[in-house]
Amino acid sequence: MGSVQFSLRIFFNLKKRWARYSLLLHKKSHFLNNQPRYFNNSILVALTMETYKLVLPEHLNHYGFLFGGNLLKWIDEVSYITVSLDYPGCNFVTVAMDKVEFKKSIQGGSILCFVTEKTRMGKTSVEYTVHVYKKSIETGERILAFSTHITFVCLDENGVKKELCCGYKTSGSDKNCL
Repeated sequence: MGSVQFSLRIFFNLKKRWARYSLLLHKKSHFLNNQPRYFNNSILVALTMETYKLVLPEHLNHYGFLFGGNLLKWIDEVSYITVSLDYPGCNFVTVAMDKVEFKKSIQGGSILCFVTEKTRMGKTSVEYTVHVYKKSIETGERILAFSTHITFVCLDENGVKKELCCGYKTSGSDKNCL
């Protein structure tokens, strides 16, 4: 099965955070959670966003390690950016974040890499997996420091749940959502 990898990279600076937005597409041979998701007549397999953050002294606790609340705030922020880019025009709120378990300590001066990937879609909600890696400046090695699932729900202007917006559409009468 011939697969086509299409990488769309959008670099943008959000308060000193650089992100890379990429798409991995395969020609109509794979599905995301048994539901086809189309982009230019190809089926979307994985939609991920990579964001980087530098850990500064104001982010540290009294022991010199990253304060856990800052990491959870950044995870919420980067995943909100991802869901907003995936579903333009929709209003989302965070409804859940599962399992908060820090696998490795993070010291000041560390560069963190946040990898956000869509894992599940419902009628009104969408779930992402977020992996947080420590990047070694010396070797370039990535070490998994934290991982979680975060769920967003789509709301209307009155704060009531509504169906997900379509996001990107193909031209013509075929208006499949991502």
